[in-house]
Amino acid sequence: MTRNAHTLTLADACHLLRRAGLGATPKMASTLEGKTRVQAVALLTATWTGKPSSAVVPALTAAPSQRGGDRMMKKAERQRQKQLGQKLRAWWFSELCTTRAPFGERMTLLWHNHFTSSLRKARHAPLMYHQNATLRRHAAGDFGQLLKQIARDPAMVLYLDNQSNRKATPNENFARELLELFTLGEGNYTEHDVKEAARAFTGFKVDRKTGTFRVRRRLQDKGDKTILGRTGAWTGDDVLTILLDQPQLARHIVARLWREFVTTPLSAATQSALTKHFESSRRNIRAVVRMILAHDDFWAPANRGTAIKSPADLIVGLVRAFGVEVSEYATLAKTSRRLGQDLFQPPNVKGWPGGTDWITANTLLARDGFLRKAVRSVPLFEANSWDALSPWLGVTGSNEELIARAETILLAAPPVGSIDRRNPRTWLKNLLADPSYQVM
Repeated sequence: MTRNAHTLTLADACHLLRRAGLGATPKMASTLEGKTRVQAVALLTATWTGKPSSAVVPALTAAPSQRGGDRMMKKAERQRQKQLGQKLRAWWFSELCTTRAPFGERMTLLWHNHFTSSLRKARHAPLMYHQNATLRRHAAGDFGQLLKQIARDPAMVLYLDNQSNRKATPNENFARELLELFTLGEGNYTEHDVKEAARAFTGFKVDRKTGTFRVRRRLQDKGDKTILGRTGAWTGDDVLTILLDQPQLARHIVARLWREFVTTPLSAATQSALTKHFESSRRNIRAVVRMILAHDDFWAPANRGTAIKSPADLIVGLVRAFGVEVSEYATLAKTSRRLGQDLFQPPNVKGWPGGTDWITANTLLARDGFLRKAVRSVPLFEANSWDALSPWLGVTGSNEELIARAETILLAAPPVGSIDRRNPRTWLKNLLADPSYQVM
């Protein structure tokens, strides 16, 4: 059940921005405040072209360097790729911090943690950039097209060892993760399905000279294969078609999308409704996400302030909320790594588990250190005067009203500790140090 006619309060608008955007900002919160749920969700999710907003380092779009050479040349190339990896992370943080379409970046982050690959395995930053470009291009579009492009993505082929998938010795890594993580979920296929799917994906290779994907027909296993009860001389493309026809794929993907935005459990009735919408919309990701964001469970008080911010959410949310000028985005990427989220380097094929796994003894100290240092980077209260609140918020009112509005924008839940509101600098320091700032 949804109550789409309800108009958004400031707290509602901020909740939507935290979960489906990249944090609440005064300007965006004011734009959504007073809109109906449907209007606000449509407005937030509409502006996404899939194109980067900032300039891309030219070297990140180039073909990978030729392999070979002596030991010194190989060492130099490894160092170059390391530097390109740093530039790649810095580029994405610049996108996250400056984009005018935060929903699209949120979706790109989601798929980056679903269709995982890593720089460590791919070993070429340009390949990881091109994968990111694929994710953002299809992030809110047709899931079928996204899946088909990912199966042909060079970084994915290398990451899941399909490069060594041969007729005589099939490598099952890609086929297994395709069925278990990407499409059907554990328990919805057999070991026989994995083995047969691996045979079908023989011939899916990366041209080492150009870094591009190619199908090498002579290496394909052209024999009959039985996958999910269907028999034929299937190729990898045929397997994807078979998977996209499975009702379980729709159930698996809508459940994945639900977990991204809602922390309360997904009921069977809601999953059924979302699955039908996914199928009737021809697997349109944006259509399903809009349905999720309009659902009463998304807006329920019990669902707010219940998700722990990822390192990217914590860092990017602060930068965007206060309009902090960043001189070196590579510094933000390094901070995120210290906090436990190294973009383009997920811990394993399952990605970052999130939730309470973001908080350890080490990362909690690192989060506290980042926020304490960040307070000094916020120019809002350089004069230590409450007068700065009104232009920042874009509204007028008494100090008490402005402080209350600012706390609603910055905190997803009431402060756990006592917040001293007599001094602006102390207020901001205590606000960001409060545990409530760690959740969304």
